[in-house]
Amino acid sequence: MTNDFLTLEAAGGIGVLTMERPPGNGITVGFAERMIEMMDRVAGDRGVRCLVVRSAFSKYFMVGADLKEFPPDLDLSGIDYDQPPDKVFAETFARVTPHWQNILKAAQSMMNSVAALPKPVVASIGGHALGGGCEFALACDFRVMSRGHATVGLTETTLGLIPAGGGTQRLPDVVGLARARELILTGMRLGADEAQAIGLITTAVDPERLEEETLALAGTLASGATRALGCAKRLLNRRRDMTLEEGLDLERECIDELSGTADMLEGVASFVQGRKPSYTGA
Repeated sequence: MTNDFLTLEAAGGIGVLTMERPPGNGITVGFAERMIEMMDRVAGDRGVRCLVVRSAFSKYFMVGADLKEFPPDLDLSGIDYDQPPDKVFAETFARVTPHWQNILKAAQSMMNSVAALPKPVVASIGGHALGGGCEFALACDFRVMSRGHATVGLTETTLGLIPAGGGTQRLPDVVGLARARELILTGMRLGADEAQAIGLITTAVDPERLEEETLALAGTLASGATRALGCAKRLLNRRRDMTLEEGLDLERECIDELSGTADMLEGVASFVQGRKPSYTGA
């Protein structure tokens, strides 16, 4: 299945989504919309029980927002380029800013669609994941990263900006507030081993083992009770929006939702019989 720079291949319950928007999977409104559409398709595809997201490029996983691609109707006419450079920049920036806001809104919606997918998502990071690329990886459930040239980090403050694709919200959940503050305010880039040491990524691997290790993790997840994993993700994602009592209520609702499903019955039966469960995702 191909969808404008995105290709999905599925086998054995694992979907592999390859991003290929040159030169480094920069995020545009169109790219974000296509990614959201792909998440919707994966959510409804019972043949995909775990999703791997990878890049077709060895240098980059994802570079973040593509602020160089302007809409065809952007009007820069009438700007007096003979005035002082700071005034030219200010006038140009005022016209471009609404377009940037559109990209950011689309990027935020894209990250949310990845995080909300009711199936495990594994980011396979073989190249730089900086800025919005790091934020995309944070929206995934697991991050497998290769050692070598690849780096990961929220570098926006070094450009006079801030992480605006969910990084300020998701990074503290992953590494803790103090460490997130350090990473965001310094714009630090980390290699795979450094990132693993602080919990930013799940696993650091040698480059030649990236695909193997990623698919091994995805295989384990794809063989699990898919609906239970989806419920667990929903609870974890919503915990900050709920009181403790509301969270406990939702736990009970999820148990009701899972009760009587084929995988729940298989899980209980396998436990009683002392054997390994064989889940189907139903």
